[in-house]
Amino acid sequence: MLDSPPDTKVVKYPLYGCIRAIPAIVAGALLIVVGLAAATGCSRAFYRTQADRDVYGLEDCASGKVDTDEEGYSIQPSPKSRMFDPNCPDLPPMPPDDPVSHELMRCVDGKRGWPFWKCYGNTPYVENPQWEAFLPRNDKGRVVLDRQAAVELALVNSPDYQQQL
Repeated sequence: MLDSPPDTKVVKYPLYGCIRAIPAIVAGALLIVVGLAAATGCSRAFYRTQADRDVYGLEDCASGKVDTDEEGYSIQPSPKSRMFDPNCPDLPPMPPDDPVSHELMRCVDGKRGWPFWKCYGNTPYVENPQWEAFLPRNDKGRVVLDRQAAVELALVNSPDYQQQL
């Protein structure tokens, strides 16, 4: 075995500096994990898609008991419907409101309202602005409805029918 030269300093604990850095590394990693979990788990999109999954699961259970097959069924309104919302479901703009309600949103019982009411913008529409483009029209641009088209149009635009599904 070779001896070290006398002027060389022998370190008994060469990993001592690395061991002292471990709590800082663990704390940093934990902070990153918590930050990612907060950013992805508690968002509007997360809860919306979770609720949709739950509803589709309940619908599947119920349709199996009634012996129905609704392939391609969606709980979302058709883009042809006047109830369809073309805006982002997770960052919706504020629809028009009546003046009294609008003032109450700004100040309720002397308490200031949420300061970010307008952060997603405003929309002048309550219903789908494009729904009339899907109506059956003739060459002159007039709406033409036969019995079948009237029933289909009523089913697509009927809130009562949508609630029954």
